[in-house]
Order: sequence, then structure tokens, then C-alpha cells
Amino acid sequence: MLASFSLARVPQSSEVVGELATYAELDASLTGCELLPRAASWSWFPGTENPSEDEAWTKSSFDVSGWATGPGPFGYGHDDLGTTIDKAAKSLYLRRTFELVDKTRYRRILLELPIDDGYIFYANGNAEDRLHAGKPEPPATFEKEASIERPLDMPPVPVVDLTPMLREGSNVLALQVLVHASDRESMGAYPRIHALYDRSVRTEVLADRAERVAAQPRLAAYLAARTHQLEGRFEEAIEGFRALLETDPASPEPWARLLECHRAADRVAELEPWFEARIAAAGATPAMLDVFAEVALLENDRSFEDFLASLPSGLSELPAEGFFADALWAARTLTAGRPLFIDCGATQDHEADGRTWSRDRFHTTGVGIALPPVGPRAVGVGDTIRMGIRAATELPPLYRVPLPSGDYEVRLHFNGRNGPEAELSSGQCVIDVLLEGARVLRDYDPVDAAGRFAIDVVHFPIHVQDDFLELDLWPKAAQVPWLAGLEVHPVSPERFRTLAEEFVRATDRGEAAALFALGRAHLAAGELEAAHAVLEEAERLPSFQPDQADVLAEVRAALLPKLMSFAAVDDLVARRGAAAESLLADEGSGPLTTYLAGRIHQEAGRIDAAIMSFEELVADGSEASEAWLRMAQCLADAGLRPEAEGLIGEAFGLGVAPTTELLNLYISLALESERDPWELVAELRELGAPDELVCVPNSDEAPRTWKFTAIEPTANVWSRPAYEDFDWETGPGSFGAGQVIGGNARTLWSGDTLYGRMTFRTSAPRMLFPHFTVAANDATDVYVNGARYARVSIPTDGYVRMPLRSLPFVEGWNTLGMHGINVRQAGIVDLGLVQPLGELYRIADALGTDGALRLNCGGGEYVGADGTVWGADRLYAWCPAYDRTSEGGVAVSGTDDDDLFRACRLFYNDTDEASYEIPLPNGRYLVRLHFAEIEDASQAVGARVFDIVLEGETVLPRFDVFAQAGASNVLTKEFAIDVTDGWFDLLLTDVDDFGFVSALEIVAESGR
Repeated sequence: MLASFSLARVPQSSEVVGELATYAELDASLTGCELLPRAASWSWFPGTENPSEDEAWTKSSFDVSGWATGPGPFGYGHDDLGTTIDKAAKSLYLRRTFELVDKTRYRRILLELPIDDGYIFYANGNAEDRLHAGKPEPPATFEKEASIERPLDMPPVPVVDLTPMLREGSNVLALQVLVHASDRESMGAYPRIHALYDRSVRTEVLADRAERVAAQPRLAAYLAARTHQLEGRFEEAIEGFRALLETDPASPEPWARLLECHRAADRVAELEPWFEARIAAAGATPAMLDVFAEVALLENDRSFEDFLASLPSGLSELPAEGFFADALWAARTLTAGRPLFIDCGATQDHEADGRTWSRDRFHTTGVGIALPPVGPRAVGVGDTIRMGIRAATELPPLYRVPLPSGDYEVRLHFNGRNGPEAELSSGQCVIDVLLEGARVLRDYDPVDAAGRFAIDVVHFPIHVQDDFLELDLWPKAAQVPWLAGLEVHPVSPERFRTLAEEFVRATDRGEAAALFALGRAHLAAGELEAAHAVLEEAERLPSFQPDQADVLAEVRAALLPKLMSFAAVDDLVARRGAAAESLLADEGSGPLTTYLAGRIHQEAGRIDAAIMSFEELVADGSEASEAWLRMAQCLADAGLRPEAEGLIGEAFGLGVAPTTELLNLYISLALESERDPWELVAELRELGAPDELVCVPNSDEAPRTWKFTAIEPTANVWSRPAYEDFDWETGPGSFGAGQVIGGNARTLWSGDTLYGRMTFRTSAPRMLFPHFTVAANDATDVYVNGARYARVSIPTDGYVRMPLRSLPFVEGWNTLGMHGINVRQAGIVDLGLVQPLGELYRIADALGTDGALRLNCGGGEYVGADGTVWGADRLYAWCPAYDRTSEGGVAVSGTDDDDLFRACRLFYNDTDEASYEIPLPNGRYLVRLHFAEIEDASQAVGARVFDIVLEGETVLPRFDVFAQAGASNVLTKEFAIDVTDGWFDLLLTDVDDFGFVSALEIVAESGR
């Protein structure tokens, strides 16, 4: 049936699938296809002169008939070029028209661009991306140079996300290739467009691939089982892969897929006995033994002793490489009482310095590099770990070493070189080091620490509790990080304590990892109170991790009833649920014991009993906001929602602190009772509510725990609360990679994609003009309870707000989901939800003062010549600012306020997310949009044209500021609008070049 399916939606000539001769090639073809091969023809112009004035050569109207045409790749000094350019060219210009038939077919369209040395990329006349090209500037000339020398094979491969840039039909792609001054012997550009399929075409894709591999029985069988897997029919997929492995036991892909299906079907436990029976009957292959070791150590948490004892009998020849070989080496080494010595980048074991150094093992990413013997020898270190490194070119973790739970000293060797380039300078490679997800070394520069050609050894106490040691290197400068050697030593409790104390002193008590290690040492000695004090100190640091919080919770529980606070009780109950009832074994009395009893009743669903406990605290006049909050929650759960609202109002009247949770619940109850939202805004200000009321925290200041996976979920309901994510990983946000990492990124993210979900419970589903807080680079889709609510398609430059116009939350369990795309290994993704009360206060003030909200688009607060106050620009989404106020001399006619028009807010080409969305009271308004065309390149009729849409209606189609007002002249347009849904919407669409607005006025009917 699959083989007979016809791909009628899109002509197959628009997609290049390539040869399907291996399982890996078949797998790759299921997720995407090639839309423009590397050998495709482009028009090209040598950079011996400028191809046009300004950037006209990037526009669709430009005539390229005088340019040469040739196949890619392009350049000189490389052996595999399709078109060789004369070395006299100082740069290279490439252009071609790209036809896109059906954009909805693809979830991402990516331009892969291996480059030597840099580029500026344009799509449909707009400068969209640049690499090693310096900051944006007036149009680059043919003499423009790349800012650094970049080898063609330097990972990661540069990728441009074309998805938001392309439109269906004809698109013009243009590329200026740049060369670094010290690298005039080579130039290279290898453009290729690859697309990732949307889920909606999966059935069509599977049908097409089935037809292509029908004559290859093993590939056809593999595809049939993969089809069952992708459709969530795991039992059938397991049978299919098992049957295939009877005839092809040597290939690793069917084994890997079999393990995935067993995980998804929650049947991993049956794999070990199945392996043993199969090995006894038919022997074992290296691919099979790799999966066997992974199941034993990762899935079934066997100790190394148990792993060695469980090796199937009848194994004659053991593999020399692969995960099984590595695990066997580690198990035999540690059970013999010897430490692990791993020579990073090495390809074989060897003896040096009286130690046995293993070849490179347990690396999950990166590139092993052998270094030539340049420079003096490192004092006290032989060739062992000086002549090889593992460079963290893909991110991470870099190493994942299976280890029994226990205490270890980890020693990391760094050298002052990176690859064959010996002249690495201070500051070119700066990294953070993470062990077990915790930052142990911050802003470390191997060149500064070791000096060139020398070795620096750093060591840390690490407690392993999940059977794995994870090592991550985070890049924070231009060069990729690298590691020369790794040692792992089991240590005694006494040695661990000494190391922990040294670690705390070295970090001046500023790293949670150091304090956590010291807390562990106190626990090992039975010093609970000392452990509690150190762990609470760590809890106050931003680097405190969720797994460390679990240990703190256990310490708090062990110290009850001696140690109690309302916050500690909430923490314990949150982690233990109804099982926290065991904490009441020690009879006690007092407010905290009463509160603990109430929280346990509440968690167990015994609402009446919980109300009785909390009512006792409230009646006694408790000032603890937690008691009032829990009482109100229980009243709401009992259906007494007006009473719950009144109770919180009473609490505020008695001076109970307006905490975030109390305010969130109060707002939800007030909106449910149909209170006017702007009256509620005024009341919240009187209460002293903060400018930003957090509903779901992001991980900017403190880590939030997420479940995440890099594997596309088999069902499209992965962001619903009930979705079973038992096989997903757990880690703290935010997720990041590459040079965009700041102090807030806590889980490194590798690969092209990441799915994350955070499930939370709320009794406050109604919110006051809620906004997502999103950090995203390169692209992210945001989901709530199974539905997509927003798409981020351009970098956010930190955290930005996105309005959530509908209210998809329910009382009880909800899920936030994010699907991030990482197109150049420099991604970052994080998500939260807030109610921006400060913005509402400012809007209310502006409307209350003179009935008008005025914004200086693209600029800060501005006071006009007549005293009119224009507020700082805000409440925009995905619109970059353009500001020439610092240049001074741009004169603007028709105004005394030149600086008001020397900045503007730009709107991207055909990006529906780029807009102003401003909360406003319902009513009639006069909207004034102010413009002045100050950009020299756009001072021509037709150079900048766009539609203006207000409240969903196109009020100015094909609007051209220059055509109506000329250069640097003020132009104002007025429109009367009605706001009926509580939001004012301004959108610029169908944009040629960039749309823009210089200033915005929204005047209430009563304020005209």
C-alpha cells in the first residue's frame, strides 16, 4: 500500500533525495531532503570591482546577464571546486533564483554554507546573515575582508535558517564571499539548501521512500519497522527490528532503533535475558554488544561488578572498540582498584610517566586531533597527553563516563595549544567547565593558565550518583574548547572532604558546586546540621542545581522537627507529595506542625481536613502568606471561589505580604468574577505589586527543571500534561550552545533540534495580559497544553516578551512546551510566563495624564520641544531598532524634534510576528503614525514599500513614505479605530526592504 502512494502535492523534481543504500542514508531521508545541491549553478562575479552601486546586485530587478554562470562549489585553492575563480579577486559575489513550490511542506529550510573565510548573505534584497564580516555597516565594497581566518573544514558548519526569509515562488539568494588578509591563497563557498520535512507530509515521505527501497529487502524491512516506530506502534516495530536482526546482526542502526522502541514501550527489562538467549544461540556482533552494555549499565543500573559477572557465556572474541569495549575496560580497571587515565584525542593505549594511559574513550561529541611536536616539551609531562586533544566542536556533553555511585577526584589536563596553530593568544579560548551538570570552573583560559606548550592540571571533588560522570566544556570566546587528558580517581571520604574544602576556598564560596561538595562531605560524616547550613548557602547562589535541591530536601526532612519554616515545609511536600505524611511521625505542635498537616491533607486531596488546619492558622492572625494562600486554594478547590477572593483581600487588608503566588491567585479569581482589568491594575499598584508578576519562571536567574529530548516525539501531543515522557532527559534551563551562552545557560544543547516540556500545577489559570518570556537563537515554537501558540523565527538577543492573547491554561496541571531549532550550534532556548504589571501601570499613567499613549519608536524616552513626553519604545515583538540619533547631522524637515525621527522601529520582510501588541481598555481611539525616511539607501520611489494593518484591517496598502513625503520629511497618518478585545494591534506586512514607524500616538476618544 505504501509503495503505491503518489506524491501529488509537490513535484518530486523540486526535492533531491540522493542515494538510499544504507540505513543511515534512509534515516536521513525520512527527516529531510536536498532542495539545492552543492553542485547547483549560480551566477558569479569576481570581486575585482563593485558589481553595482550600493546593494542593487542583491535585488530581484538587477540584471545579471553580464555575470558568469557555473556550478558550485566556488573559490580557489581547493581541490573539489566546481568553479575556480581567479586569485586576483578580493571577494566573490554569488546570485541565483530559488523557486520554492510549497513552503508548508517543510518545518525548516536551511542553507548549509561551509566557508573560507566569511560571508554576507542576502535573501530577496535584505541582508539576513553575516559570518566573520564585522558589524553591519554601509554596503560592503569588493575590498571587504573577513575578520578572521576560518578554515573551510572548521566545525561547526555555518547554517542560515531560510524559513522566515523565503516566500513561495521565486526568491533571490545572494552571497558575498570574504577572504581574510592573511589567507589570500584560498577562498571557498560550498552552498547547499537542505529542508526538514513538516510532520504533515510524513505519510507521503514514507510512501515515497518505500517505493525507492522496494527492491532492497533489508532496507525495505528496516523502513517498515521505522514506520511502525514513527507512528507509535512500538510492539510491531520491535518485532520488525528483531526479524531484521536475524538476517543482519552486524549493522548498528537496527540495534539502536530496537533499544529506542523497547524504551518507548517500557520493555527494557526484557532485553538482557533476550540478549543472553540470542548470544547462546547465534553468537554476538560488536553492534549487539554495544547495546547490551548500554542496557546493563544505563538502563538497568548495574554496578561494574555485576556487569562483569553478567557477561554472557560463550563470548569468544571481544570487540576492541565501541561502547562495550570501553565499558569493559572501565569496569576491569576500577574493580582492580586503579584510576582511569584517558588520553584525549589518542587512538591507542600507551605507557607514559609510569601510568597506563587509555586511548580516547567515552567521548560523545567533538573531534580528536593529533598535535604536531611544536615548541618546548611540557615540564613533567611526556608526549602522552601533550600530543593530542579532543576539541568540543559539537555540544555536549563532551564526555559521559560510566561510573559506580561514589566520591571521585576528577583531574582535567589542558594545554596552551589548540590544533596545529601554535600562536594561540590569550582570550581566544575561554571556557566554563561543568561536571555532573554543575559549573566547576568559570571563564577559564588555558593559554593564560598553562602558557604555550605547557600543561595545566585542575582537579575537583565530584560525587557521582546517577552511574555517570558528565563533562561539558562551554565555549565563551572565538575558539572551540579542548581537553588534553582526563583522570578519574576513586577517593576516601577524608580525601573527598579535603578536596571539597580546597574547592570552596578557591571559589571564595561563590560556586554552588563547591559548597555542594562540602555539604556531601558533611553528610558522609553524619554532620546533618553542618550539611544543611552549607547546602542552604549554596541554594542562594544562581548556579544551584535541581539535583542539589533534592539533596537539600532530604537533609531538611532528616532534621525535622528541629528545622522548620513554612518555605521548608512547602519544599518538602512539593518533593514528596502525599508521602510527606511520614514526616508527622514525630508528634509536635505549633503553627509549623499545623501547616505541615494542612499541606499533607491538601496534597492528598482531603480538602475539608486541609481547610480546618489552615483555618486554625488564619484565625490566629498568622502573618505567614503561605497559610492564607493555602486556605484560599482550598476554598477555590471546594468551589467557594468568591470566598477565596474575599479571603485574599482580607489578608492584604491585614498587612499580609502580597507574594507572587497570592497575587497570581487573586488576579485569577478577580478576573473570573468579571472585575474590570484596568480597575484591577490600579488596585494592584496600591498593594505594591511588582512590575513583573511571574506565573512560570524562566531560568534567567535560577535554574528551572525541564524534561527534554533531541529525538522527535512519536506523537504530536508531546506538550500535553498527560504525555508520557519517562524516556526524556531531565535538566535545568536554559538550554544553550556556542558563543551565545551567558551565565544563565545550564544545560548544553547539541544537535539540530530540542523538545522541552515543563509541567506545573496552578489554581490561578486566569491572567492579566500574560506574556511569554522567551530566549531563542535560532528559532523556537512555543506550545501550551498541546497547541502551538507562538513561533520565534529570529534571534531574540536575550529574553523578550510575547503576548499570550488567549487563555489556554486550566486549573490543575498544565504544560509549557518549546521546540527549538539550532541551525549553527549557537542556539539558546528558554521559556517562562509573566504578567507585565509595570507596562500596565505605564499605560494607565499615560492614558490618565492626557488621554494618550505616545512612543518614541526605536528610542528611549524623549521630551519634545513643546514639552510633550514620548515614552521609551516598548510592547513590540521581533522588530529591530534603527537609531541614528548619535550621528547628529541627519536633518529632518517639518518638525522641531529631529531626534524623535532619527530613530525608528523596523519591521522584517513578511514576518507576521513583527508587530506592536499593546494592552488597552476597550474603546475608540485616534491613532497617529509618524514617519520620516532618513535612510539614504531607501530614498527612492519604490525602494521601501509596505502595507499597514491596524486592528486586523489594512488601512494603507503599498505605502511608500518617500513617494509621499520625500527624503527626511515628516509624514503623519491618522486613523480612527475601535479596540474591542483589550489589545491594540499594529502590523506591517507585504514588506519590500524594511517597513518602519518613527513614532506612535494612541489617543483615547475622551483625550482628543
